[in-house]
Amino acid sequence: MINMAFCWLILIGRAIQKLVFGELRVSERQHLKDKFWNFIFYKFIFVFGIINVQYIDEVLLWCSWFSFLGFLHLLSQLSNDRFEYLSFSPTTPVWYHVKLLVLLAVIFALSGFMLLVAVFVGFFGGLNTFAFMAAELSPNCKYLVLQILAGPMTIIISVV
Repeated sequence: MINMAFCWLILIGRAIQKLVFGELRVSERQHLKDKFWNFIFYKFIFVFGIINVQYIDEVLLWCSWFSFLGFLHLLSQLSNDRFEYLSFSPTTPVWYHVKLLVLLAVIFALSGFMLLVAVFVGFFGGLNTFAFMAAELSPNCKYLVLQILAGPMTIIISVV
């Protein structure tokens, strides 16, 4: 069941990549790989060093939480890399910017849904669990808000 969930996450990620980004540039691929291993390393330390999980249900909770959060984080980082590339390209069609903005809006909506999940889990798991889950979610949301606000401004400036 867990393997199937990870396979679905990878399959959805590849489909989003093909629909929104197309073929990744070498620098985007390398940056994505670096961000992935950095995320895995720090979350592994967080789960086993700071939270000190000892039961399998806690490990499953945190692994699934960080898997989905990492998925959204990597997509937003990839969007940032592509947006920087598109903003410096003189002949970029507006459609590419619109696809990125729609993806960022979806990621932001999913982050809001994850906040509701954190509230639900925190209601049953305790305030500490909610605090840790929300703290891990908040940097991603702040970053997305800034990207979503900066996106239309860049499109307006490039069209004018």
